[in-house]
Amino acid sequence: MRAEKEGLDIDARLRLFDAATARQRARDAARQDRCGDTRGWTREELYERGRPGAN
Repeated sequence: MRAEKEGLDIDARLRLFDAATARQRARDAARQDRCGDTRGWTREELYERGRPGAN
């Protein structure tokens, strides 16, 4: 691992991991805000689209 090669102790590696986790949670929260239920269709509607008799 790169962290081991750089000589980081376990506490430093855990701090880096926690920071990366916090960044990912922030990205996930931002993406969910952007991708809410505003698309105007559901997954189920995709399976019915284009079939005879479907709306």
